[in-house]
Amino acid sequence: MTHIKQKAQKGFTLVELLVVLAVFAMVTGVTMTSYGKFGNRTLLKNLAYSTALVLREAQVSGLAGRNAQISGGSFTKSFGVYFTQNSTEFRSFIDENLNKRFDNVAEEYNPPSGIGALHKLRNGHKITKLKVEENGSWINVSELHITFIRPEPDAVIYAKLINGGIAGPYSSAAIKMVSPAGNILFVVVNATGQIAVQKQL
Repeated sequence: MTHIKQKAQKGFTLVELLVVLAVFAMVTGVTMTSYGKFGNRTLLKNLAYSTALVLREAQVSGLAGRNAQISGGSFTKSFGVYFTQNSTEFRSFIDENLNKRFDNVAEEYNPPSGIGALHKLRNGHKITKLKVEENGSWINVSELHITFIRPEPDAVIYAKLINGGIAGPYSSAAIKMVSPAGNILFVVVNATGQIAVQKQL
């Protein structure tokens, strides 16, 4: 009976199992944290490009003279987008009286055409600051009115100053968009009609 060898038991010890679980938990935690950051950046990027697309649609409508007549050698409508600081929405509009700003009157809305739509920012994203460029430096403003009128692709930029009235036109405008995680992107519009999304001014 002494020649029978006892078979070794196979399996994990409790310590080995705890070490494996700890490593697995650590790798999962790092992966989920990275995924969350990636998701926040991606959602913000999509939002910024969607905002730029709304501006581009207003530009295209202005260039096309959409539903506009000619009076005295000029087109009777321009199309624009209106922003306010510390907001979770912005609005596209029809500038019926050509004053290059949003007046919040019924004539500026045409929901069936998609013009005059209220665009809402979701998932905790926000427009925190609006800026215009004046003499090579950026200044904060509380409202931003950007319009486009045929035959030029140029953007006409007016803004309400923090402690003043509406002034303009300005050479550039920037819309600062922030995600819940604190990621930042700027949608920048130049008076020449260029629209871009960038990480900093």
